[in-house]
Amino acid sequence: MSSHMLGQSALLQIVDKTNKTETEKKDLMRKIENNCISFDRDGKGKLSVDDLYNVVKCQCHVDITKNDIRKLVADLPMDKNFKVSITDFCRTPILSEELFR
Repeated sequence: MSSHMLGQSALLQIVDKTNKTETEKKDLMRKIENNCISFDRDGKGKLSVDDLYNVVKCQCHVDITKNDIRKLVADLPMDKNFKVSITDFCRTPILSEELFR
């Protein structure tokens, strides 16, 4: 990842790494966000890194590791069960430069 991604959401950073057209990227972002909402079985609006990996890699076929997702969400607020808000994952700009080293 490069520093031009500083300030983009985790979801946008994941999708930007794919070799898709802008339209395909927008469709993929919508699909991932919708799948995250569907995967949220308890309806609290939060998912674990494992859940996010299942959605992004397994359901949406994006080439990413669980560790990549872990690094991306490290600076997002987590609850006591280490779950990240779906809204934060999809929309909150990540401002840590640690991700880009």
